[in-house]
Formats: sequence, C-alpha cells, structure tokens
Amino acid sequence: KAKELLSKRGISSVNYNTLWTGLANSDFFSKLNASEIARLTKLLYPLDKTQNHVFIKEQTARGASELTIYMPNRDFLFAHISHSLDSVALDVVEARIYSSDDGMTLVNIYFLDRDSQEYLSQTRHEYVIEHILHQLQQDDVVPIKHNIMQERRMRHFETPIKIEFEQVSESLTELYIEAKDVPGLLSRIGLALKEQQIRMRDAKIVTIGEKAEDVFLISDIEDNAITSKERQENLKLAIIEQIES
Repeated sequence: KAKELLSKRGISSVNYNTLWTGLANSDFFSKLNASEIARLTKLLYPLDKTQNHVFIKEQTARGASELTIYMPNRDFLFAHISHSLDSVALDVVEARIYSSDDGMTLVNIYFLDRDSQEYLSQTRHEYVIEHILHQLQQDDVVPIKHNIMQERRMRHFETPIKIEFEQVSESLTELYIEAKDVPGLLSRIGLALKEQQIRMRDAKIVTIGEKAEDVFLISDIEDNAITSKERQENLKLAIIEQIES
C-alpha cells in the first residue's frame, strides 16, 4: 500500500529501495501504517547519509508535534537525543527508534511543550532543531538540574520502578522499564545506558498519565546480548539511581 501511495506521487521504488532494504530487519514496516511509511520514505530517501538530519512537524494525528531524526548510527545516540529534548523542556509522549542494516538510525518522536503541554510553536522549531544538531555533535552528556518544585509535585504520583530483562537473540536483550514520569526521565535512562556502556538498538516509549512504560532493545558495545546477571543488576541499579537522583 505504501508503494502504491509513493507511485501516485511519482516516486519509483528504484529511488527508495536502498532505504527500505536497510530498514527491512527493523520494526519500520510493522509498527507504522502505510501512509506513515510513504510520508517518511518520501522525506528520507533523498538525504545524504553522511549528515545528521532533523525535522519537526508541528501537529499530527497523535495530538502532538513530531520530531524525525535520520543520521549515521553512533554509540550512545539515545543519551544525546533524550538530553537535547530535556534541555529545551520538551516532554516525549511516544517514540520509536529504528536501526538500519546500512549503519543509519531513524528516530521518530512525538512530544509536547513541557510548560503548555501543547504543540511546539512554529516559532521555536528552528531553535530546537539547531539545539538538537548541536548536541548530536558533542562527545559528552551533562546531567540537567530540574525544577525542585516540579520534582516534589511528581512525588504525589509515586509509581514503583519496575525493570525487567529478556534475551531475544544472541545480540539483543529486551529491557523493560516502568516508572513514574519524572522530568527528564528519558534523559536519565540515556545517561545510565551511557555510563554502563550499553548500546540501544530500538525503543518503544509510551507515557500514560504519570506513568511511563518503555521497552528498549540493547546490547553491549561488542553487539552481544546482556546475559550476565551481574551486568543486568549493575544496569538496573544505575537506572534506578538516575531516576531517583
């Protein structure tokens, strides 16, 4: 169906075959509908794969603004993306990360302005894009100090932190995190993954009210599943420390 939609727009499969082949082993085709696949394909296939690309769509059917990032894969990418969003006071309500077989990463995030809980104003798009591109060029991630009163308000919505691991292949482990949606939650998780030298390959991030339910596919820096109980426990403690700090 996506192929039909692209054909109606005058785009031949020859143009995007490389893009689709690279994403064939990700959830790109199973988690998005035909119109979303066609729209993103049209946006992505002409892009230079040596550069970082960031796009913002002001309003979507999901009731939030959409951020699309397409760039060469790099270690601890999630930490940098989540940090950049947190530092400009944007709250992620849903996100997916797709790793392609040709060394690219596609990030699709739906977010709201933290203060207004509405769409991101068009006047802020350029600033946010420039800020994200700048952060993606940095080597390190500096923890963000959040508003203390906001932190205290969150304590009225206590949700026990639940962290589970499940091996899905020789190279991937599924990490499930259920926690209260504290300010900068994804940035905190990203920092913990970076500290523990963990690569994040794919993610499904959903925020429901004051609770976040996040699923990550992770590996070590040698692309092996995290099977050691000690390694899992160390990562679990690092995540809890970041969330509760």
